[in-house]
Parts: sequence; C-alpha cells; structure tokens
Amino acid sequence: MLLGAQGERRVAAGDFFDQPLMTTIAAGELITEVRVPAGQAPAGCAVVEFARRHADFAIAGAAVARWGNGGGRAAIALFGVGPAPVRARAAEGLLTGSESNSASEVAAAAAAELSPSGDIHGSAEYRRRLAAVCVERALAAAWEQTP
Repeated sequence: MLLGAQGERRVAAGDFFDQPLMTTIAAGELITEVRVPAGQAPAGCAVVEFARRHADFAIAGAAVARWGNGGGRAAIALFGVGPAPVRARAAEGLLTGSESNSASEVAAAAAAELSPSGDIHGSAEYRRRLAAVCVERALAAAWEQTP
C-alpha cells in the first residue's frame, strides 16, 4: 500500500519495479503496508547470481522456490536481464506436476522467455546464456533441499 497526497493506492508486487533502481512509487508517496499472502513454506529455494566483482550488480541471476517433493509447484524469477525482475512462467509450467523435465530443459525454457539488451558487460546472447546457467544451478540447489 502506498500513501501520498492523492490518497492510498495498491500496487501489485509484479508492477512495483519499473526499471533498474526505479520503482513505481510517485514523488511524495510512502510505502505504508506490504501484504504477503500466507502459504506453505517452500521445500527448497536458492538464489544464484553472476557479477563481475563481489557486491556489484548482477549481470544475470535466478531465484527458484519449490513446493512439495516430486511434482510440486515452482517459481522462477530472473534478474539482471531486463529493466525489472522477470518471472519465467513457461519454465515454471515445465516443473509443475512433473519431474520428467531436466533442469537444463527448464533453464533453456526460462532463457528463451528473455529479451535482454546488451551493454558493456555482455551481449544479449551472453546474458541469456548466463541466465540459463543461473537457473540450472538454482534448480539444483533447490532440489537438494527438497525432502
């Protein structure tokens, strides 16, 4: 919940981040409330990122959370590969209810959803490939935690 001179307004988590280091908070607004829906704790989660130097902004990274053992639900978010964090929903769909897809197939699907731009740190294709590696490593780490 945001509060400003115009009153209160709600912003969904997916709409909060606008571009690098920027949010949709307007001038004069404050965050007054954050609501996180209650739910089951993930069975395994991991964050993997790649940066040129320790504490630099990530060139690419992935966060993965898995619920349930076997064919449960999964969430995959990618960062450093666009103006705002990106959910890899098609890749998540490969994991939901099935264990038949390998981590490399899921990682490739996640990377295929991206349209990163290149810069001095790497080309668009480099960031896409790096994101796939981060997803694959994060999936492996999350699976290790799953009972």
